[in-house]
Amino acid sequence: MKKSKPSLGKLIDQMFQQDQVIGRQEKVLKDLKRDRRILEDKLLEDFDKDQIQGAKGSRATASISKTKHPKIKSLKKFQRYVLKTRALDLYQNRLSPRAYFDRLEEGELVPGVEVFTNIRVSLRKRKS
Repeated sequence: MKKSKPSLGKLIDQMFQQDQVIGRQEKVLKDLKRDRRILEDKLLEDFDKDQIQGAKGSRATASISKTKHPKIKSLKKFQRYVLKTRALDLYQNRLSPRAYFDRLEEGELVPGVEVFTNIRVSLRKRKS
């Protein structure tokens, strides 16, 4: 016997249900990350107070890890430097969709760029 395929409405409702589950799980994850951050802040505070770099528990060890990350303080100065020295390697390889499409609207073509269309299904909860 041939199995009938689910109706579009049923597929939409199943996808909506999955979105509901994902939303609840993302909230749980967000809360867990917040709780972890509170514990991490407490550990860092205690490490600093005790002037230690790490400690051991019965199931894990913890140590202080430091990494430096650059942050633009003056965009104007940074951009001037990049243009003057041609230091384009300081940028990540990502386009700004808004800047790109603004240029297209003005009739300016940007060489080396192509547009792709990302196709997705958009769901909204129905009003009862």
